[in-house]
Parts: sequence; C-alpha cells; structure tokens
Amino acid sequence: MRPATVRLIFNALSSLASVYVGLVLYVFTSIEIEEHHDLIDQLEHRGEDFYRRFRQSAAALKQRRADTADGSDGDGEPEGPKCPLPPPDENRAVHISNEPTPYLLRTGRAKYLPAPKPADESCLRWKSNNGCWEHYQSSAMLCRFDDMALDVTKFHVSRGGERPEDVRGRNEEEELFQVDYCGVYLPYKPVFWTQWYQSKLMDAAGVGLVPDRSQDQCDVYLPGLTLLYERIEYANLYHTMTDWFNVHWSLEKLKYRGGDDGRQLRMIWLDGHAAGSLDDAWADIFHANVTYVSQYKGIVCMERAVWLPKNSPIYDVPKDSVEYGYEGGGYGAGGFSSENDKCGVMDRFVERVLTAYDIPLDRTMDPALDLVIDRQPYFAHPRVDMEKAAKDTRTLPDLRDIFPNSRVIRLHEMSFRQQVELISRAHTLKGMHGAGLTHLLWLPRGAAVTEWQPSTEDFDGNPMFSNLASWVPGISHVAGPVPQKSKGFVERALDFLFGRSTGAATESIASPSSGYAFDRGDQNYYGRDMIRGDGGLNNFGSASGIPDDDYRA
Repeated sequence: MRPATVRLIFNALSSLASVYVGLVLYVFTSIEIEEHHDLIDQLEHRGEDFYRRFRQSAAALKQRRADTADGSDGDGEPEGPKCPLPPPDENRAVHISNEPTPYLLRTGRAKYLPAPKPADESCLRWKSNNGCWEHYQSSAMLCRFDDMALDVTKFHVSRGGERPEDVRGRNEEEELFQVDYCGVYLPYKPVFWTQWYQSKLMDAAGVGLVPDRSQDQCDVYLPGLTLLYERIEYANLYHTMTDWFNVHWSLEKLKYRGGDDGRQLRMIWLDGHAAGSLDDAWADIFHANVTYVSQYKGIVCMERAVWLPKNSPIYDVPKDSVEYGYEGGGYGAGGFSSENDKCGVMDRFVERVLTAYDIPLDRTMDPALDLVIDRQPYFAHPRVDMEKAAKDTRTLPDLRDIFPNSRVIRLHEMSFRQQVELISRAHTLKGMHGAGLTHLLWLPRGAAVTEWQPSTEDFDGNPMFSNLASWVPGISHVAGPVPQKSKGFVERALDFLFGRSTGAATESIASPSSGYAFDRGDQNYYGRDMIRGDGGLNNFGSASGIPDDDYRA
C-alpha cells in the first residue's frame, strides 16, 4: 500500500475518533453543566481573573517597552501613542471623602436579598469574549475591570441634573458624553463591536498602567463596586426599565448580594441629562449612590469597575421562544413553557423592585380596581415640543366618559413608588400603546392588560407588550383598536342624514358594559407583522420599536 494512502486512511480514522470523543465530551459536559452550573461559574470567574491579570502584566511590559529610547515593542515597530500616568503629587489627599456629594443618595438598609439562582437558569448564560462577557441570547456585553481610572478633565458633557425648564431646548448631543484619548485607563483593552457607549470608552483607552493611589496618582479613590452607564431615553419608562433590568442581571452575573457584606455599590452616569421623574427609583431599587461624571474632578480611580450592558434584553421576544441551554440555534432552539419556568431572571427583577417599595410578593388583587392610563403631555425633558405633543392622536380626551366605572390615572402626576403601589393591586390595566404599559410587570396573578394600538403603520400589530406580558406569570394581554365614545341617537341620525362617517371600512363595535366603541378602520388590523427584534432604531429615533414619546407617561 502506498504511503500516501496509508496517511489518508490514518487521517480519516483520526478524524472519526476525534468526532466520537467530541460527542462523548459534549454529552458529558452538557450533563455536568446542568448539575454543576455554580461550580462552572466559579471556574469561569477564576479563568477570567487569570486572563485579566495576564493582560495587565502584558500591558505593563508594553509600557516598559514604550519607555525605551526608540519606543519600539521589541520587533522594531512603533507601538503608537501611550497614555502617560499622572505624576505623583504628595498634596493629593486620596480618600473616599474626596468623592462629591451624590446626585442620588441611598438611604436605609438594602432590602433586597436575591432568590437563589437555579442551576438550570437558561437566561443568565454568558461566555467570555476578549476579557468581557457576552450573553448567549441577546449578545449583550458586560465588562468588569479590577482597577480602572477616568481622567474626568478629558470628558465633555453637560452638567446634568438640572430642571428641564432651566435648560429648555438643549440639544441631546450635549447630554451624551465625548471623551478624548487617554481619558480612560484600563489594565487591558477589550475589543468588540457595539453601537453603544462602550465604544467611546474603548476608543479613548490606552493600553498601559492604571494610576495607583499608593503612588499619589489618584484624586479620588472609589472602593467597592462602581457601575458605569450612559442613559439614552432616560425619561421613558420602557427604556428606563430596560436600563434597570441591565443593572439587575449584571449584578446577578457578578453575584453581588447587596451591602450587608460591607461592600459599597455606586453608579456613575456618564451622560449629562436633566433631572427626570424616574431618577429617584435608581437609588431606591438598587440601594446605590448615583453621581454624574461631571461632578468628579481630576483622576478618579476605581477598585472594581463595571461597564453595564446597553442593548435590548431577552424579553423583546416571547418567553417560550427563548433558547434553552448554553448553545443553540437562536430563538426557538429547544424552548420551554412558562409553567416549566427555566428563566426566572424576570421574576427576580420584579422581586427586586417590589421589595424596594415594601410591596409583598404575594400581593392581593383588588377586583374593583380597574385602571385606565390617561396619556397627557408634560415637560419631561428639555426637547419636548408641547404644542406638537398636544396634537398626538394617541391622546384620548373622553376617557372618564368612556370608562365611568374605572379609575383614570395620569402617571406623570404620581411618583414611581405610587405608580407601582397602585398597579400592583389592579384587576385590569388599560392604556394606549406606550411606555406606561410597562407597569404590567407589577400586576398580580389573574390581572388582565388591554393595549390599544392605533391602526397606523407605526403601531399596528406591534408585539412589544404582548411579549413583555408573557414574562409575567398568571396575567393576560389583549391588543385591540382605540376606543371611542359611543355616539347618541341624535349624533348617529345626523351622521346618517349628512353622510358623516369615517369611511366604508370603519366598524363601530359598542360595548354595553363600558359605553365605548372600537374603531376598526382597518379590517386587517391583526394581520400585520411588526416584530422589531433587531434592536435598531425605528422611524421615531428610539430603540426596540417604541416611539420616542418621552413627554408622556
């Protein structure tokens, strides 16, 4: 037999053996993953910690090479510009007392103790990616750094926290930060693509040593855990809730258990948005001090820093379509039922919010409490055009006449605590498609949600809140047309005599129990597919398919 043929046969047998071994290992690993998920998390964390230390040592070596006479990396190729460390200054009094007074101050003791994460929790599976973690389902990126620093003098952003009326008309670009090169010091530089704020931090970071407080190189030192974040739709409840959820599942991944162990939690908002009605809830829900980056001065050093994820989370799709297991082919690969409940991260998020406001988890539904959300314009942020907002067709002027037996509420006139306390007892929640329906998360078992969707191209058939409702056990969701006040006999007679109608395709279906009618101007109302799962921007300039309607609750 020719040597070439022997080699070919040998290679084929080797390949078959490799496939067999791979299959055995896959099955064994799959079993072990389910049974020893916490152990795997620990091993993964140790491996990532080793990787961070290795990258930090490599960065130090590169810094020493950059300090040589020719500035080369040992191969004769220039390394490029480096971020010089600040010179030691004995006059720096580095202490926590140097931290500015937070914009939002935590009060009392942390009330939330998270429920144990089950070993088969399929919604909290992350994989390592260039020193950060990437979520299997949503491709969210979560980065944690042991030792990081910001040179705040290189950040350019508005101050933040002003009354919206005092900065009326301020351009949104002024409220989103820009940072010069070397404004960020990292022990290693992660590399991944994102359209969010992390890309600005990566572009501004030089690979080199991080300022050391023991060498008098820090103006402020922040011990414990510091979360960095840039908000976008900060006055919109749906988008803010998405931000809160990103904080929540990041803390679960990091196994942060609150302040009882002496560790401190703080957040730094990298944006410079004006004050918003939802601001206080950040400190309430997470028991954290919140500070704008503009409040700091000089070099800010952090013991542990986290870049929070900033993209659409898992509940943008129905719960039963979330992939099951570490690997999979995307949505619908495997799957599970709501009763089986293999994804409890949303339940624990709801638990976190309710506990922060002393609302019992086994809340009792009030069968007489039927709520209707009345969307009205208000000055939520500096760019609200009140004249334009008043003309929004989703404002219904006759809700109290249409629903005389229901309680009509205006969310912007209530604190967030009051909103959650009220809605957590409701029997029904009705409202126009909009951010206020995000409150369905707090409804008790047996409650019902009615979402009115205007029959226009931008709203018709949008599954956003039906998807969100699938994550809340025991509630129902129905989408329907916009209600209209029923016309009396005289009005109908005049319409008939003078030919006044909304068109041949319009059908009014009266409800004798509530005294309102549905306007079905489009007979194909339920037939359109408006799923927007790409996380991109829609025609309203906002993500996740929800209009940019921050001037409304």
